[in-house]
Amino acid sequence: MKGTEGSKHALQSLQTLHHVLLSLCRLMGPFTPFLVEAMYLNLRKGLPEGSDLFQDSVHYLSVPEVDDSARDEKIELKVRRLQSVIEMGRRAREAKNLKTKQ
Repeated sequence: MKGTEGSKHALQSLQTLHHVLLSLCRLMGPFTPFLVEAMYLNLRKGLPEGSDLFQDSVHYLSVPEVDDSARDEKIELKVRRLQSVIEMGRRAREAKNLKTKQ
């Protein structure tokens, strides 16, 4: 994995991606059982031995609990601002009758 921050940053990014995908599998299990089962069977290979999340099937896992300590108000504010800028850009394009993709 390439990046300007180095291998430590790349490892943290991959761990975060793994956590998000694993949580998403647990949440989407009732709605897309076959898809998330295939994803989970691949993702569980990255789990440490003895982990509570290592089961025969994603359907044996409970829905993930909310971790309020993981919230970062500064990041949420930045994302809201970014969304506002994107929305203003879309409105400006509509006002000038420009296509979104050209």
